[in-house]
Amino acid sequence: MSSYLPSNVSSTLFARTSRHFSTKTPGSTSGVGILAWYSRMLETNPIPTKALSAGTIAGLGDLNCQYLDAYRKGTKCEYDAARTCRFAFLGFFLIAPVTHNWYNFLMTQIPGSGALAIAKRVLLDQLIFAPLFIPAFFISVKTLEGSTLSSSISELKNVFLDMYTTNLFLWVPASTINFAFVPQKFMVLFGNCVGLIWNTYVSFKSN
Repeated sequence: MSSYLPSNVSSTLFARTSRHFSTKTPGSTSGVGILAWYSRMLETNPIPTKALSAGTIAGLGDLNCQYLDAYRKGTKCEYDAARTCRFAFLGFFLIAPVTHNWYNFLMTQIPGSGALAIAKRVLLDQLIFAPLFIPAFFISVKTLEGSTLSSSISELKNVFLDMYTTNLFLWVPASTINFAFVPQKFMVLFGNCVGLIWNTYVSFKSN
């Protein structure tokens, strides 16, 4: 019908109609805006940005654990804020910088997006990184709680095999997705999101 109208009138009507029937919602627009802001921050301040998200998600993992544990026992949750702060602290100062440098190392040493390259990264992640990082994180948690190194190591011996087995079930598929589909600058964020489940589990095992 617009072909019977002057071109300037039809263009104006089309623009107004497009704005009126736009499929974007305020929520979707704000979501895209947040993602764009986060992407810019990763470009300008990669480690502090990853540290902030890692610390937040690690703290949420412990918070989740405390409430789930109380629910499982059928008791009222007596929230331990200091415990959550310890997990957030480790997310900020341990998880973020270590995983940032580890992913950079893997992507530099094993470039490419083929199945073989992805498999090699996952293999190194689970056979080298995980067996080292799980004890480091666990002992760090216990140390911040006030435990001695000897008692932390003794406790680790009792739970390590179970933790490593659970790690394989969770992180092998998660790491495969991460290395196959996630842009490198978002890999730590993706790992942190999966880590919400993992940190809930680690908090449970360490307490």
